[in-house]
Amino acid sequence: MESDFDKQRRDLLKSGCSLLGVAALVTIGGSVSAFAVGGETPSPQTTPKTKSPQEKSPQGTSAALHKYVIERDIPHAGSFSAEKLQGIAQKSCGVLTAMGPEIQWVESYVTDDKIYCVYIAANEQLIREHAKRGGFPADRISEVGTVIDPTTAG
Repeated sequence: MESDFDKQRRDLLKSGCSLLGVAALVTIGGSVSAFAVGGETPSPQTTPKTKSPQEKSPQGTSAALHKYVIERDIPHAGSFSAEKLQGIAQKSCGVLTAMGPEIQWVESYVTDDKIYCVYIAANEQLIREHAKRGGFPADRISEVGTVIDPTTAG
């Protein structure tokens, strides 16, 4: 049985993916440099690997969610049109919706020949399955151990 939290999270993910199709492409300096789903995620001073949030999986078991950075080698990604990036994002959102709430796309950064994606997932295998289903490369998957930002400096 799905909890109210799981329903809200699923609905938010769906609306985030819908927003992406409309206007979630971020432009910096006149060129598309990143895209995100569902807005910003909080950036705590530190996020230790051992302090991952606990959530109920669709099967009712408790699964720790981890943050991952995925490096995707995609030649000429930086020159993709907004429409092409939108299509990639829509494909990703469709796969995520089918896979359920144990994997979430946070945001991605587009560079000349790579796309770096930030995901939250129960395990690395879900990241690999998303890449396989979507037809996306996942050349390197790294679990985030700690997040720092300017507030870490004190």
